[in-house]
Amino acid sequence: MGESDSWYDPVEWMGESDSSSAYLGGYGCVARLEGEQMSEPDPYFLGYRPAEQARLERQAHELAHDSAWLFDQVGVRQGWRVIEIGCGPQGCLGLLAERVGATGRVVGIERSTEQVARAQQFVADNHFTNVDVLHADARRTDLPAHAFDFATARLVK
Repeated sequence: MGESDSWYDPVEWMGESDSSSAYLGGYGCVARLEGEQMSEPDPYFLGYRPAEQARLERQAHELAHDSAWLFDQVGVRQGWRVIEIGCGPQGCLGLLAERVGATGRVVGIERSTEQVARAQQFVADNHFTNVDVLHADARRTDLPAHAFDFATARLVK
């Protein structure tokens, strides 16, 4: 992505769009989906009880070393624009924020409003000024095509 490419405005992004596609992927693998929309409530069968939230936060810490290794292999670096699909309450947001630095940007996408609130609190508590967490379904984000240098999804069905 070049220096002159424009970044998205999160406030403008939250509005309606004619876009019918989204980019998602895991560790550098990007796929394009056409015309799909979420037609049912969030099917996350483990739910959002406090015990499950604690498990997801522990999981983020337990997988951090392996995730960091993968990001090293991909070469995620300062200034990159990165999207994490299904970031949950924390995911890789912190790892990615540190890697892309002040000149980069991380966007977390999550379809659960409860998880979005938790992730936004994680971002605020850690003073990550280069991270946005947005409520959206990965199959239809309405984010501009080619807006990211890297897309990742960890443990997302």
